[in-house]
Amino acid sequence: MATDRSIWVSLDDAEVERATASGLRRQQMHEQVGRPDGRILPNGGEIHVAGCLAEFAVAKAFGLPWDGEYFDNERWMKWRLDGHDVSGIEVRSTRRHDGRLLLQRQDKDDSPYVLVRTHARPRFQIVGWILGREGKQQRFWTEVGYGRPCYFVPTPLLRPPADLASAVAALTG
Repeated sequence: MATDRSIWVSLDDAEVERATASGLRRQQMHEQVGRPDGRILPNGGEIHVAGCLAEFAVAKAFGLPWDGEYFDNERWMKWRLDGHDVSGIEVRSTRRHDGRLLLQRQDKDDSPYVLVRTHARPRFQIVGWILGREGKQQRFWTEVGYGRPCYFVPTPLLRPPADLASAVAALTG
């Protein structure tokens, strides 16, 4: 089971502050242009803050630069097509201690998606990862009640996070 192979990462106060500020800037940009991103929770900013914290935790765990920090709307729209959260890696977060990895139909097939649980802040649990095409199976398609169905990939099917660095190196050449 992937949770047995998790990597735990702690962020210090300055790292938490940097990621939180970036998440709030992301939310502000989405609100200004009327984009529905971040409206699933009553506090939409929480989704972007959690995402930034998770991205920072992955970058720190693997000694990578955090390249998905913050962009204005025009650059964001381009970045969503060919950018990555962290050096070729897409990061998905959940505040649930038992949360699964979520994928959308438009997610990149050839990118690795890593699941980070944020329930123990400032400690973050990197649970595992899967390539987009492997996780986008019809059997995982779920309507969760938010009007935005997605693929919910079961945690036991995720690869160990320790294998992520070699997979990214292989994909990026």
